Amino acid sequence: MSKSAVNPKDFTVEQKKNETVIRKPGTINGQQFIIQDCQDSYILLLDHMNVVTIDDCKNCQIVLGPTRGSVFIRNSENCRLVAACQQFRARDCLKLRISLLCTSQPSIEFCSALKFSCIQLNYRGLKEQMTEAQLNPFTNFWYEVYDFTPSQVVHNWTYSKAYMKVFSEVDSEELDGLDITEEPEESAVPRVHGTRKCTPKSHDRVFIFSGKDCEDKAFKCVRMLTEKGHHLVRSRRLEKTGARGLEQVLGEAWCGAPSALGGGTGHSISVQSGAIVLLHFTGDYLPADVAQQNNLHTSCDHRLISTLFVQPPANNHTHSNGGYLPTTAPPVQALKV
Repeated sequence: MSKSAVNPKDFTVEQKKNETVIRKPGTINGQQFIIQDCQDSYILLLDHMNVVTIDDCKNCQIVLGPTRGSVFIRNSENCRLVAACQQFRARDCLKLRISLLCTSQPSIEFCSALKFSCIQLNYRGLKEQMTEAQLNPFTNFWYEVYDFTPSQVVHNWTYSKAYMKVFSEVDSEELDGLDITEEPEESAVPRVHGTRKCTPKSHDRVFIFSGKDCEDKAFKCVRMLTEKGHHLVRSRRLEKTGARGLEQVLGEAWCGAPSALGGGTGHSISVQSGAIVLLHFTGDYLPADVAQQNNLHTSCDHRLISTLFVQPPANNHTHSNGGYLPTTAPPVQALKV
């Protein structure tokens, strides 16, 4: 679509009240989108976009397809928002529930009573839309929220442990055939908790996948370990890495890493060139059959992996998360692929 053919009104939803607005896949195609002055409405944009701005909305349920740039929400209250984006920012908002994939640190300013969780969504075409928007399901820092205006009395945001479902409340023939699901086990994005589940037997492991189909193998590992009760803390994809790339990322921590990544056996793990996917799990000790099925090495020096994941800002450590603790550098286990 040429720029001269773009009509901004086609990519604007405004002044809707008690309405359901749906944009199906293929109807937005990477354009900028504006949502403003809406109330008590469902706004479902199921296509990839460039930048999305949301202003002055109340009591709305908003679902955004993959957004290549930023999602801004301002002056809004009591809304639920599902989004996948490169950057997320909220300003002057109250009582939002946000289900998010964000490839950078989300930020809030002059907000209160916000609840964040990991996006759990899938529908026909979502994977391809994420590719168009240059988003990866394994690079998700939704939990590293930075508050520019923290309160000295009460925390302006918290983690939400509950799944947030929107589509179950929508009855529309326009959604037929899209195979929409909000079930965690079917999500296009693995559920990353961002915090460590603390039990007397808590045990950390990091799995490293490299080579062809590393994402497919990582998804398989997530499903298998989650079914066994383990807890995905963090995930990350690094592009065009290989052993040399790992050396650059780890910096000084690379000293001794090739042997340690081999499981402390004295043999270097073979990390193929190209992308790698890292998964940080915690939970009770891994059963022997899981280790055997995945050709798992023994754990190694935990210091080697700390720089591979972005650490939460210091103010996150003051949040009360029940039986959860902030993330720390875990031991490493590598998978030969």
